[in-house]
Order: sequence, then structure tokens, then C-alpha cells
Amino acid sequence: MSLLVALVGVALLSVPALATRLAIGPSARVRVACLAAAAGVAVLGVGLGLAASPLILWWHDGRAARGLGLRHLSPGGPLAWLIAGILAGLGSWWVLGTLRYAAIARRRTSLPRWAADSFAYDEYARAEVRIASTSRLVAFAVPGREQHVVISEALAASLSDQELQAVLAHEGAHLRLRHARHLLVLATYERVWGWLPGVTSAVAHHRRAVEEWADIEAVDSAAVDRRALQRARQTLQNDIEIPRSDPTRCGLSPSPALDFVGLALVVAALIAAAGYSATHTVGDLSTALAALH
Repeated sequence: MSLLVALVGVALLSVPALATRLAIGPSARVRVACLAAAAGVAVLGVGLGLAASPLILWWHDGRAARGLGLRHLSPGGPLAWLIAGILAGLGSWWVLGTLRYAAIARRRTSLPRWAADSFAYDEYARAEVRIASTSRLVAFAVPGREQHVVISEALAASLSDQELQAVLAHEGAHLRLRHARHLLVLATYERVWGWLPGVTSAVAHHRRAVEEWADIEAVDSAAVDRRALQRARQTLQNDIEIPRSDPTRCGLSPSPALDFVGLALVVAALIAAAGYSATHTVGDLSTALAALH
């Protein structure tokens, strides 16, 4: 059963790549991909941990463990169980390393009030905006307890009022929609699974979808001019096209809802199968431990 849990984790980790081919909007695409990626990493880790669990019984009492038939818990022998434990440990190390790097990067990109030229609440960003004294064209959102938007003096000087409002609304959308969490999940997914072909391109696709999602939110919620947002992107030398709110006018299929429901059902079924298999394996392991005593 532990092997089944690991296989379900692998299946979940393939969903983000599959989601890039479906005709669904950027918000649904990112949400499903991130849910599947987070669940896949967790389920695969649990599966590898359960696959290594017979080592506990083996080390406790090898002779008694042989009589229990541990291969129904995990295929292979002690060497296979040890390899599964090593892979589970490496995966956990990579995930924790990614989380630590993200926390450090967030602290480094934050602009304290004392270091900003000026700061004020902006109604388009719906957050505090801090101006950085630099000649570079910079605009980004900093999540966290003191979430804020950072723009440079050079960028503010090079944009018109409408373009600046569009940029602030876009960065504010990142904060309101908690896109930092989605990007963190994608970074973790790429860190653990990025050695496989197609994963890096799938992650890049979903990162662009995050930007498209923020563009749609900025146009719809803050009522900024879509053309001004496009001009601002050109100033920032970003070639991501600004999508319209209507998916059918973006070249998408007229039935994106069906694709989203189908993919969501697949993810839910895989998570349910992983939960059942993991529970069954833990029950067998508990029974085996009780038998040794």
C-alpha cells in the first residue's frame, strides 16, 4: 500500500503539467496546479516515509519481523526500505531549504520605511507604497505582516499617471490574492521535481498565469485602463500580453468550466486514494508493531 501512496503522489505531481494544456482561465489554472503540486509533494513524501517504515520493525527485532511478512507493507527488502528513507529525507531537506530561501528572499526585498524616500497608502494598490531611490525600473510587491508595494523613482518618473496607477493596481492584486503562496508552491514543486523534462516549462507557464491573473484583477477591481497596463509592461520590457476578462475572447475554449471541474475531480480523487492508502498502511504498521510486543 505504501507503493500505491507514492504512485498517487507521482500522479498528482503530473497535474501541473497537464493543466497547462487545458482551456481554463489563469486563476483556475494556477489554483488547481498549486493544489496538485502541494498535495503531490506531501503525498509522495508520506509514501516514501511509509515505504521506509518497515526498517523500524527490522531494527527493533529482525527475526520477529521476518515472520510478519513486511513486504505487504512495502515491497523489496531492507535495502529498498533504506533507499526510500533516504529519498524521503532528501525531499524533506529540499522542501525546508526552499521555504528557508523564500523567507530570506522576502526579508531582503522588503524596503523598510526608514530606507524609503517616501511612503503612503495608495487606493489603487490598496496597500502602502514605498518609493525606492534607484535609477532602475523597479516595481514589486512584498507580502508578509507589513505588506507593501515598492516602486523606484525612475519608474514613477517614466510612466504616465494612468500607467503608474495600472502598475500599482497590478502589484496590489498580487498582495490581495496572496500570490506569494502560489509562487512558493511552484518553487517547491520545481525544486523537488525539476529534474524531469517539462517541469521547468510548466512552472514558467504557471508563473506567467499568475501575472495574467493579477492583470485581470487590476483591470476588473481597480478599474484601470488595460491599454495603460500594456504600455507600462512595455516600459518594463515585459512581453506578457494583458488578457481580457472574458476567456472566450482570449482564444480559449467556450467550455473552460467543464475542463476545470474535470481536473478538480481528478485531483480530489487522487487525494482521496492517497488518504485511504496511507490510512490502511498506517493501520498495518500499527498492527505489526503491536505483534512484536
